[in-house]
This record gives sequence, structure tokens and C-alpha cells, in this order.
Amino acid sequence: MTKSQKTKLEKIRKTVDKEKKRLRITEPKFTIQLDGKTDKLLLGYSIPIDVGIDIKGKRIIRKKQKKKYLSTATINDLKYVVMNVQKYADMVSNEINSNIRSIGGDKDTITYWAKFYYENPYRFGNIEISPKSLNGDKCSLTYLINFIEKEEPSMLNIWNWVEEGRDFLVRYMKHKQTIGGDKKKWSNGSVNSDYRRIRAFFNFVSHNIEGYPMGILNKMPFAKSKTITETFTPLEMVKVKQFMEDYA
Repeated sequence: MTKSQKTKLEKIRKTVDKEKKRLRITEPKFTIQLDGKTDKLLLGYSIPIDVGIDIKGKRIIRKKQKKKYLSTATINDLKYVVMNVQKYADMVSNEINSNIRSIGGDKDTITYWAKFYYENPYRFGNIEISPKSLNGDKCSLTYLINFIEKEEPSMLNIWNWVEEGRDFLVRYMKHKQTIGGDKKKWSNGSVNSDYRRIRAFFNFVSHNIEGYPMGILNKMPFAKSKTITETFTPLEMVKVKQFMEDYA
């Protein structure tokens, strides 16, 4: 780093610190750094990461140093950087919070809630779920969890589903229709049935975790299987459709 770069960087840092005080930003902590080769500025900060379990079974959390380029800011953009101090603080804070949620604990995992879901015949008030339905939910969620553990372990955390769940579920269903389950590839009907179970499961989660959004998987465009109607009269078809609308 040249003498001129050091002088400019020091001025930016002092001005940013003054702006932080004016905005009363004490957390998250971050610094302005410089790539001396390109004159581009970076944010320097730390995020919590999970490094495993200790001998007592407690989760070990460490801080990892990170740097992120401010793609639109160089060492000559003092005013621009100062104008965006709050934006930088929010960006770092969002990443830290996201990491904290992804680390979580047992109660932040699909595995925990799935067991609670398919072993509990009374999910809402005194309405009892049939053993057949509970078993279907268990099979559906077990397939899902096994896939996640092998392919995308980060999706075991329920909070990652808030933003990534819909895209992930599409990938999962495509896998089941191209690769298949234990015995064969899934039909449109199997996909739609499984989707309804998974959707209901996450709506159940939202009812039981404060702050977890409702309907994160609602209205996804999975193809429904065609219903064979040759044996129904027009009047019977109206009754069937009405029944499906009432109890969907």
C-alpha cells in the first residue's frame, strides 16, 4: 500500500467512525479495508460458524473473519461510502443473523419437528389424525430428510427454507421424477401428494415457532395427476369437485 493510499484510507475510516457514532451504530462491528492493487474498498467483519461438538456434547462456535468487496466504491469515493454506512451495517447484520439461524440447535432442524409432527395425532386442538395419515407423513418426511442429509445438509435447518425452500423443493421433486424413490420414479400424482404433505408440515412449523412465516410453500405449480372420469356422470363430477374444494 502506498503512502497516498494509506492517507486516503485513514481519512475514510475516521469519517466512517464519525458517521457510525452519529447513527448510533455500535453493532455489528466492521471496518473499511483496501485492496491496494485495485483501489477497491472492502468491508472487514466476522461471522459465527459452527465447528462441531465438544466432549460434553455442547456446540462449539467460533468467529470467522470475512472480507467483502464494495463493488461500487473505491478509495476515492469518500462521500459515497459515508452515505452508505447504514446500508453496510444492515448487510453485515443480516449475514450474521443468517449464520446464527443456520447454526441453531436441535429445535431448528427438520429432523426435530418431523418427529414431533408424525408422532403427534393431535396437531390442532382436539382433531385427531388417523394412523394411516401419520404413517404417510412419516414416510414423506423421512424420504425428504434422507435426501437432504446426502445432497444438501444446510436444508436440514428450517430457517433456510424461508428463502430457499421453494427452489429446493423443485429440485427435490425433479430428482424423484428422474431418479426415483426406493423402487421407481415418482408420477405427477406422487409428487403432488408429497408436496401437499410437506407444505402442511411447514405450515405446522409456522404455528409452533414464533416469527416463522406462514405459507412459505403455498401455491407451488406441481402438476396434478389426471383423474379418470369416464365412470362419473356430470352431476357426480360436480359433487366430486365440490368435495375436493371443501376438503382440500
